[in-house]
Amino acid sequence: MKVIKTASYIKLAKEECKGWVAVRLNNSVAKEIQKWGKNNIPDDELNIKEGGKEEDTHITLFYGICTDNGELVKNVLSNEKPISATLDKIGCFVNNDGFDVVIIKVNSPDLERLNKKIADELNVKITHNKYKPHCTIAYVKKGNARKYAGNTIFQGKKIVFKEAVFKNSSKKETIIKFKDK
Repeated sequence: MKVIKTASYIKLAKEECKGWVAVRLNNSVAKEIQKWGKNNIPDDELNIKEGGKEEDTHITLFYGICTDNGELVKNVLSNEKPISATLDKIGCFVNNDGFDVVIIKVNSPDLERLNKKIADELNVKITHNKYKPHCTIAYVKKGNARKYAGNTIFQGKKIVFKEAVFKNSSKKETIIKFKDK
């Protein structure tokens, strides 16, 4: 791993930018989503190599953070108030080679604002042209995701997040509590 030293902290070289920040859905909503995936997506459609069914139900705020320093990320987000999001229809990503992704689309100006804040204030590697908040249900074999798109089972469900989690390139987690209202 290449390391770049700066005066205040150590950050990873751009090719090693594997840190990410996410908000985790509360246990009851996460279980509801996982149950839907289990009941509706047959095991023979799963792409196990890419992860199969998502077990850590979350919405990624930013992937591609170029530091392993959880305190640095915490400093950027810890003054935030709780953020809200509304789940939308089930959708899919079909632009990957070899697999598709079944997702729930998410509407949240808060998530979009925090995604931009992270990009502006931290050393990051941009991995996607536009941030599309979503919650992954499952990674499936190529050609198996579109049939689930449009389902409205989760549409309109509102969620408030009181914390985020930063996971660095070594998979070490830092919990970031948002300030009370």
